[in-house]
Amino acid sequence: MQHWIARTIRGFAILNVFFATLGLYFLAHTVCRIHARGPDPASPPYYLGAFYGMTIANSLFLIGLLVASPFLWRLERRGRVACNIVFGGEIIYFLFCELFSTFSFASGGRVRLFGRALGIAAGTGDMGINAQILTGYPLIALIILNIVYRKGESFRASYLNDGRTGEPHNGGS
Repeated sequence: MQHWIARTIRGFAILNVFFATLGLYFLAHTVCRIHARGPDPASPPYYLGAFYGMTIANSLFLIGLLVASPFLWRLERRGRVACNIVFGGEIIYFLFCELFSTFSFASGGRVRLFGRALGIAAGTGDMGINAQILTGYPLIALIILNIVYRKGESFRASYLNDGRTGEPHNGGS
């Protein structure tokens, strides 16, 4: 594998650990603060449920980043697959939360209350992935990692040895 490809993939492994560590710190700090003082009395009725649900989802995404990082460091394809799952999940999760909290205002009853709680809890419940979302890291990493892995696979495929001469395989000539 070319050096720039390996360095790029390993750079994303380091960034994954950085964003996961930062996110876990922010998430733990926020959970401790919310748990210690309780919810604001003016918060909607479903706020705590939305907050803890978002916290669990954020924790799973951050753990997924930490799990994918060693595979990326060793330049294994499992790292790319794990990152595709985590980053794709983060993007879908973010879009779902934003769209649901926005469009729930058109409906009434519990859906509207839950959408309002989801919108309010987004500031505190998403503290684990907020740094990633603000920088666009999931989308950027998803695109660049897939491009780099494809370049690495095409580079590897074009230089297969035939096993006897040690020369690159050139298609049977």
